[in-house]
Amino acid sequence: MIAPYPDRPGERDRWILALRGPRNRLDPRRPYGSFVEKEASEAGTPVSVATLLLANRECPWRCLMCDLWQNTLTETTEQGAIPEQLRQALVSLPPARRIKL
Repeated sequence: MIAPYPDRPGERDRWILALRGPRNRLDPRRPYGSFVEKEASEAGTPVSVATLLLANRECPWRCLMCDLWQNTLTETTEQGAIPEQLRQALVSLPPARRIKL
């Protein structure tokens, strides 16, 4: 049986953490994902958009419905780790094509 959702913020954090499973293991120097997908432009036409999933510490708000914590670190990455992740992610993507704006 799961206890009811607490009223106080500190209790909510503890309640949410107690219900979570383990985090995925991440390398703080590597992105955990990158991909290109089609999304709608302002004009409504499909355009290719790159999404880069970077490893860093968890957001301080522990929203009940959020599952992004699963791919976070327990500590902030060291200086230089995010630019390195960006470089690695961008190299892994297909070549981009310039569009006229």
